[in-house]
Amino acid sequence: MSIIPKSIKSILLLDALLYLCGAVGIYLISLKTDLPFQTTFNESIITIIKLSDGSTYNLEGQRIRSINGYVFRSPEETETYLDGLGVGDKIKLVIDNQNVVEVKLVNYYSTVYLLLSYP
Repeated sequence: MSIIPKSIKSILLLDALLYLCGAVGIYLISLKTDLPFQTTFNESIITIIKLSDGSTYNLEGQRIRSINGYVFRSPEETETYLDGLGVGDKIKLVIDNQNVVEVKLVNYYSTVYLLLSYP
């Protein structure tokens, strides 16, 4: 005869499954990528507005014409494309003056955010 009633065991099993789903979700959002600088999107043009700290690029104020040869018409298209790539992947940006710049993708969410959102 068990000390723990069957209904309590069921609740504990459900809690464990929900915790596991949360942990998998946190892992998946930790894979989300972003450009190594802040951008703004206006009338189908991506403009670099702020470089991240320690950036070696001099791109502030430049407009991105294409990313890896693709032209994006909305922030959602850009985000969806970047979601298919991994952190640390290098992409080629064509900017205003037709120069090609290669940048390395970074994490979208900070480590602090991921730790605070862990279930």
